[in-house]
Amino acid sequence: MRKIYRNSLIPYLFLFAGCTSTSLALNYPDCLTLEETKHNLKVPGVCGDKIAGEGQTVCVSGYIDWHNVFDRRHYPELPYEKFKIYGGSSNNSMEIWVESDENDQIFKKIYYYKDLNQAKVSVTGTVAGFDMPVMGSCRRGIKIILTDISNIRFNQ
Repeated sequence: MRKIYRNSLIPYLFLFAGCTSTSLALNYPDCLTLEETKHNLKVPGVCGDKIAGEGQTVCVSGYIDWHNVFDRRHYPELPYEKFKIYGGSSNNSMEIWVESDENDQIFKKIYYYKDLNQAKVSVTGTVAGFDMPVMGSCRRGIKIILTDISNIRFNQ
């Protein structure tokens, strides 16, 4: 599995000098911001076409959107468990789908840090693409699949 980290993408970032990103100043220098991740993977993409980074491992940093945390303990009717993180602006967000035997422990960890009023997070997972039909058109987006509790880290 290929990994996309900040150090491996530095040469490509210089090609796009006009691109700006919001630094989150997290303690994980190998992680990209949401803006950097989406820019480097060329998201959104064309509906039906695979995004270049699909299936690769990426580390992304952001802030947990506490209004968009969905686990089976709180929402037993849902067929999935996920949460959303956002970047420098609240309209730049990404879904993190939790698909692990440790889902319960992962969400306990998330809620533990919510109680500490801590939202800065770093997540390492696999990039998965999906089509998003919107108002008569369609774009391809990405989500991150989190499979291990050690791959979610909070900045303390």
